[in-house]
Amino acid sequence: MGEVDQDPGIGSCPGCNPRRCRARGVFRRSIRRGRRICDGKLPRFGSIRPAIVLRRNWLLASCGLLLAGVVGAAVYSAGIRATGQRLSQALQGLFANIHAESEPGTSIAVSYSEKSQARDLYLKGRYEWNQRTPDSLNRALDYFTQAIVHDPGYAQAYVGMADTYDLLREYSTMPDSEAYARAIVAARKAVELDDSLAEAHRALAFAEWWGKWDFVDGEKEFRRAIELNPKDPIARKWYANVLAVQGRFPKAWRRTTRLRNSILLRIRSLPTEA
Repeated sequence: MGEVDQDPGIGSCPGCNPRRCRARGVFRRSIRRGRRICDGKLPRFGSIRPAIVLRRNWLLASCGLLLAGVVGAAVYSAGIRATGQRLSQALQGLFANIHAESEPGTSIAVSYSEKSQARDLYLKGRYEWNQRTPDSLNRALDYFTQAIVHDPGYAQAYVGMADTYDLLREYSTMPDSEAYARAIVAARKAVELDDSLAEAHRALAFAEWWGKWDFVDGEKEFRRAIELNPKDPIARKWYANVLAVQGRFPKAWRRTTRLRNSILLRIRSLPTEA
């Protein structure tokens, strides 16, 4: 059979007898379905029709890809959970080692310059934290860590670290179990360093409530934070959200209204340009 220069048309292959071509019926069905499977070099499969072979191979390949994706997702999820537990344990050890030098009788007093640097790093971390992006939150975490290195007894740096972990679960791929575990460790360290710090109790309340669903301790910490600093808008807002989740809507509405009025009063009291 010689080569055919022109297009053989629908229902035949180059060099084949149209009346005897095995693919003739396949071409007709393919055209009716809106596709043409022959490019002029249709392989010969004996008595098996090419369209059936292609359809079977496509189904097998699709099932294989789907199975591989499910198995891969399961393995990845299990690895993430195990990694989160190991990282939480490592973080607890890190905090313990950093704070070991600041225990009474064993520590060297932190110099004024170290405290000043820790304060500057904390403020930089808070600036990055307020940007609320994955990159800025990672930079904030780095600043808070450096602040702790300069001043291991700086409770506010631990609070910033806890707040950052609370947001990383929302703005990044960090799992909730890992983020909340780290936030609880950092917040508890902050409370241990300074029990009178309202922000520390606020951070611990948020992580306890949403991370462990510990309603009793979570609400107790929220109340403690508001008692220490009644003007803290974040603690009051988070506590109102907690009340709404519990179905205590009248109380949540009253607290939200008071918060809104206090914010408006602060805005009106700001000096205006003449």
